[in-house]
Amino acid sequence: GAEVTLIASNIDQALIPQGIRVIQAPSAHDVERAVFTKLPQCDVLIMAAAVADFRPRQMSAQKIKKEAGTDSAPVIELERTVDILATVATHPQRPEVLVGFAAETGSLNEVLAHGRTKARAKGADLLAVNAVGVSTGFGDVPNTIHVLDAQGQTLAEGGGTKTEAAALLMDLIAQRLHSR
Repeated sequence: GAEVTLIASNIDQALIPQGIRVIQAPSAHDVERAVFTKLPQCDVLIMAAAVADFRPRQMSAQKIKKEAGTDSAPVIELERTVDILATVATHPQRPEVLVGFAAETGSLNEVLAHGRTKARAKGADLLAVNAVGVSTGFGDVPNTIHVLDAQGQTLAEGGGTKTEAAALLMDLIAQRLHSR
Protein backbone atom coordinates (compact mmCIF):
# COMPACT_ATOMS: atom_id res chain seq x y z
CA GLY A 1 0.00 0.00 0.00
CA ALA A 2 2.97 2.34 0.06
CA GLU A 3 3.77 4.81 -2.67
CA VAL A 4 7.30 3.80 -3.67
CA THR A 5 9.88 5.79 -5.59
CA LEU A 6 13.09 4.04 -6.62
CA ILE A 7 16.13 6.17 -7.29
CA ALA A 8 18.12 3.88 -9.54
CA SER A 9 21.51 3.74 -11.17
CA ASN A 10 22.26 1.12 -13.80
CA ILE A 11 19.37 -1.22 -13.06
CA ASP A 12 17.53 -3.54 -15.42
CA GLN A 13 14.06 -2.01 -15.86
CA ALA A 14 12.58 -5.51 -16.18
CA LEU A 15 13.46 -6.15 -12.51
CA ILE A 16 11.33 -3.26 -11.25
CA PRO A 17 7.82 -4.26 -10.10
CA GLN A 18 4.75 -2.51 -11.53
CA GLY A 19 3.54 0.57 -9.67
CA ILE A 20 6.96 1.80 -8.59
CA ARG A 21 8.00 5.24 -9.78
CA VAL A 22 11.60 5.26 -11.01
CA ILE A 23 13.99 8.19 -11.07
CA GLN A 24 17.10 7.41 -13.12
CA ALA A 25 20.22 8.73 -11.40
CA PRO A 26 23.36 7.52 -13.21
CA SER A 27 25.91 9.46 -11.13
CA ALA A 28 26.51 10.07 -7.42
CA HIS A 29 25.54 13.70 -7.93
CA ASP A 30 22.29 12.64 -9.64
CA VAL A 31 21.45 10.33 -6.71
CA GLU A 32 22.15 13.13 -4.22
CA ARG A 33 19.96 15.59 -6.14
CA ALA A 34 17.10 13.05 -6.49
CA VAL A 35 17.16 12.11 -2.79
CA PHE A 36 17.01 15.71 -1.62
CA THR A 37 14.27 16.54 -4.16
CA LYS A 38 12.08 13.68 -2.83
CA LEU A 39 12.86 14.21 0.87
CA PRO A 40 9.89 16.50 1.65
CA GLN A 41 7.42 13.78 0.56
CA CYS A 42 9.27 10.90 2.22
CA ASP A 43 8.17 9.02 5.37
CA VAL A 44 10.76 6.24 5.04
CA LEU A 45 14.05 6.38 3.18
CA ILE A 46 15.92 3.14 2.55
CA MET A 47 19.43 3.74 1.25
CA ALA A 48 19.99 0.20 -0.03
CA ALA A 49 23.12 0.97 -2.02
CA ALA A 50 25.92 3.39 -1.37
CA VAL A 51 27.19 5.68 -4.07
CA ALA A 52 30.92 5.87 -4.60
CA ASP A 53 32.86 7.65 -1.87
CA PHE A 54 34.97 9.46 -4.48
CA ARG A 55 34.57 10.82 -8.00
CA PRO A 56 37.03 12.28 -10.49
CA ARG A 57 37.63 15.98 -9.80
CA GLN A 58 37.47 16.67 -13.54
CA MET A 59 35.43 14.74 -16.07
CA SER A 60 36.79 14.02 -19.51
CA ALA A 61 34.48 14.64 -22.45
CA GLN A 62 36.13 11.84 -24.40
CA LYS A 63 38.11 8.67 -23.88
CA ILE A 64 41.48 9.16 -22.19
CA LYS A 65 43.94 7.60 -24.62
CA LYS A 66 47.36 6.09 -24.08
CA GLU A 67 50.29 8.22 -25.12
CA ALA A 68 52.34 6.50 -27.80
CA GLY A 69 55.85 5.52 -26.74
CA THR A 70 55.24 5.79 -23.00
CA ASP A 71 54.17 3.42 -20.24
CA SER A 72 52.87 6.21 -18.02
CA ALA A 73 49.27 6.31 -16.92
CA PRO A 74 47.25 9.47 -16.43
CA VAL A 75 46.86 10.80 -12.91
CA ILE A 76 43.20 11.08 -12.01
CA GLU A 77 42.59 13.35 -9.05
CA LEU A 78 39.62 12.38 -6.88
CA GLU A 79 37.29 14.33 -4.62
CA ARG A 80 34.88 13.07 -1.96
CA THR A 81 31.22 12.72 -2.76
CA VAL A 82 28.53 13.80 -0.32
CA ASP A 83 27.69 11.17 2.31
CA ILE A 84 23.98 11.17 1.49
CA LEU A 85 22.90 8.94 4.38
CA ALA A 86 24.71 10.98 7.04
CA THR A 87 23.51 14.25 5.51
CA VAL A 88 19.88 13.10 5.44
CA ALA A 89 20.17 12.00 9.10
CA THR A 90 20.75 15.62 10.18
CA HIS A 91 18.54 17.30 7.57
CA PRO A 92 15.56 19.38 8.77
CA GLN A 93 13.27 17.34 6.49
CA ARG A 94 14.61 13.99 7.72
CA PRO A 95 12.11 11.18 7.12
CA GLU A 96 10.44 9.45 10.07
CA VAL A 97 12.52 6.32 9.48
CA LEU A 98 15.95 6.30 7.87
CA VAL A 99 17.57 2.99 6.90
CA GLY A 100 21.11 2.45 5.67
CA PHE A 101 23.27 -0.50 4.73
CA ALA A 102 26.87 -1.34 5.51
CA ALA A 103 28.62 -4.05 3.52
CA GLU A 104 31.76 -4.98 5.45
CA THR A 105 34.61 -7.47 5.15
CA GLY A 106 36.50 -9.46 7.76
CA SER A 107 35.53 -11.76 10.60
CA LEU A 108 32.08 -11.45 12.17
CA ASN A 109 33.60 -9.47 15.06
CA GLU A 110 35.33 -7.10 12.60
CA VAL A 111 32.17 -6.73 10.52
CA LEU A 112 30.12 -5.84 13.60
CA ALA A 113 32.78 -3.46 14.95
CA HIS A 114 32.88 -1.61 11.62
CA GLY A 115 29.07 -1.62 11.58
CA ARG A 116 28.80 -0.15 15.10
CA THR A 117 31.24 2.62 14.21
CA LYS A 118 29.34 3.34 11.00
CA ALA A 119 25.95 3.29 12.79
CA ARG A 120 27.12 5.94 15.26
CA ALA A 121 28.67 8.06 12.49
CA LYS A 122 25.74 7.89 10.07
CA GLY A 123 22.82 8.44 12.44
CA ALA A 124 20.31 6.22 10.61
CA ASP A 125 17.51 4.68 12.67
CA LEU A 126 18.39 1.26 11.29
CA LEU A 127 21.65 0.11 9.75
CA ALA A 128 21.66 -3.31 8.07
CA VAL A 129 25.20 -4.65 8.38
CA ASN A 130 26.30 -7.66 6.38
CA ALA A 131 29.53 -9.44 5.60
CA VAL A 132 30.49 -9.47 1.96
CA GLY A 133 32.97 -11.64 0.14
CA VAL A 134 33.36 -14.14 -2.66
CA SER A 135 30.28 -16.20 -1.78
CA THR A 136 28.30 -13.95 0.54
CA GLY A 137 26.53 -10.61 0.52
CA PHE A 138 26.43 -9.52 -3.12
CA GLY A 139 24.34 -11.14 -5.81
CA ASP A 140 21.97 -14.08 -5.50
CA VAL A 141 23.63 -15.72 -2.47
CA PRO A 142 22.54 -16.36 1.11
CA ASN A 143 22.79 -13.27 3.25
CA THR A 144 22.92 -12.57 6.97
CA ILE A 145 22.17 -9.09 8.25
CA HIS A 146 22.65 -7.58 11.67
CA VAL A 147 20.37 -4.59 12.17
CA LEU A 148 21.82 -1.90 14.41
CA ASP A 149 20.30 1.28 15.80
CA ALA A 150 21.93 4.72 15.66
CA GLN A 151 23.93 3.93 18.82
CA GLY A 152 25.32 0.73 17.32
CA GLN A 153 23.19 -1.63 19.40
CA THR A 154 21.98 -4.83 17.72
CA LEU A 155 18.19 -4.80 17.29
CA ALA A 156 17.79 -7.93 15.20
CA GLU A 157 19.60 -10.38 12.98
CA GLY A 158 18.40 -12.67 10.29
CA GLY A 159 19.51 -14.57 7.28
CA GLY A 160 18.45 -16.30 4.15
CA THR A 161 17.40 -14.84 0.84
CA LYS A 162 17.38 -11.13 0.04
CA THR A 163 13.57 -11.31 0.28
CA GLU A 164 13.78 -12.72 3.83
CA ALA A 165 16.28 -10.03 4.84
CA ALA A 166 13.99 -7.38 3.33
CA ALA A 167 11.02 -8.77 5.29
CA LEU A 168 12.98 -8.45 8.54
CA LEU A 169 13.80 -4.84 7.73
CA MET A 170 10.22 -4.03 6.73
CA ASP A 171 8.95 -5.45 10.04
CA LEU A 172 11.39 -3.21 11.95
CA ILE A 173 10.41 -0.19 9.85
CA ALA A 174 6.70 -0.86 10.48
CA GLN A 175 7.35 -1.13 14.24
CA ARG A 176 9.10 2.25 14.21
CA LEU A 177 6.32 3.90 12.21
CA HIS A 178 3.63 2.52 14.53
CA SER A 179 5.50 3.63 17.67
CA ARG A 180 5.68 7.29 16.59
